[in-house]
Amino acid sequence: MNPRIVLRVVACIVGLGAVYAVLAMFTQAMLGGASAQEIWWDRIYAWWVDFLATGWLLMLAIYLWRRSTRNPSAETPSRTRSAWRVALFPLAHMLLTGCLYFADFGSYVADYPGEQERGSTPATYFGVATLLAVGAAAVFWCAHRLKDSRGEIGGVAG
Repeated sequence: MNPRIVLRVVACIVGLGAVYAVLAMFTQAMLGGASAQEIWWDRIYAWWVDFLATGWLLMLAIYLWRRSTRNPSAETPSRTRSAWRVALFPLAHMLLTGCLYFADFGSYVADYPGEQERGSTPATYFGVATLLAVGAAAVFWCAHRLKDSRGEIGGVAG
């Protein structure tokens, strides 16, 4: 069987897994618990399992699809840059997941002030979310810049 076709089929299956993870995240959000502890676990599961898995599965599907379109005989001189991009994008998505989780949890603490733990204020959670958002944006930007500088390696300066 042609390896390109196999990669495309696997990419489609992984893409369907990403769609399933998004639907699982929405289901978890709609059918979550009512007590403070249930809501806390529901948020951890929805963000750190479903949302994180969705992003990583989608990135894997895109990677496999693009890999299936490449010419296997053409060796690129920017192999290390591609490896960095493959590592940086999932890291940035993890930072984005943390940002959204802490922002969501800060919003929950702000809405239900009676259930706050001692010392935990919404501003603390929003501050952590902001730091993680800045970190995610910086890592996404670095990964994006690695793609843009590919043309410079081959002697084409822009």
